[in-house]
Amino acid sequence: MHVAGAAPYTVRGTAQTLKSLARFGFRKGHIPTEITKDFTLPKVPQVIVQTFSDEQLRILLAAPDQRRWVGVRDRAMLTLMLDSLARVSEVVGLNVEDVDLNERCILVMGKGRKQREIPFGHVAAEAMRRYARAVDDHCSEDAFFISYRGRRLTREDVGSAMRGYGRKANIQGVRCSPDTLRHTGAKRFILNGGDVFTLQKLLGHTSLVMVRRYVELASVDVRRQHEKFSPADSLLRRPRPRNGWLSAGS
Repeated sequence: MHVAGAAPYTVRGTAQTLKSLARFGFRKGHIPTEITKDFTLPKVPQVIVQTFSDEQLRILLAAPDQRRWVGVRDRAMLTLMLDSLARVSEVVGLNVEDVDLNERCILVMGKGRKQREIPFGHVAAEAMRRYARAVDDHCSEDAFFISYRGRRLTREDVGSAMRGYGRKANIQGVRCSPDTLRHTGAKRFILNGGDVFTLQKLLGHTSLVMVRRYVELASVDVRRQHEKFSPADSLLRRPRPRNGWLSAGS
């Protein structure tokens, strides 16, 4: 798989599956020896998770033209992805019947064909209501987010639209993609006081491995903010001498 160019996480996931299968076969007596006893899982690189700054996020969400129904749709979709932390595949897979604007929740089909209910906030709900009014002839089995031709949007459609809005907003230094939006939402959830177990459920992860990366990312942000706004430092630290004069008693 490495030679074929598969992503490191894909290779590791496959290796983990094979190791588990081999151990299961050994316990059941189908395999005479524990062939993966000394097998070391391939390592994956620790990639820095990119996120949008608050200013970039505001500019990006303001980029869709609200005078056109497509812009209303895209604003609703971007806000929902940020707020619900749903994967782009889960968002484009929504049908009208999966969206409850009164209860402010969506029912998505995640990885492994597992359904989960995800809540979203008032801002996302208002953006989605505005979009729903623009396409009020939807039937319950229809895709919620549709293209010009009334067809279900694809992941590629959303990715292309986001790249376009990124160029329009002149966002630099970070990849403008649905994944970045999801990463940003997860980091902001932790910074705003959310707990890791709730975040795990929102993201649809089966383990806390990836969730810990968001916690680490948020911790870096907290440290930077504390250095800037430290209560004790701002109160007690002596100001630096200005104009070359030394402070009294030095």
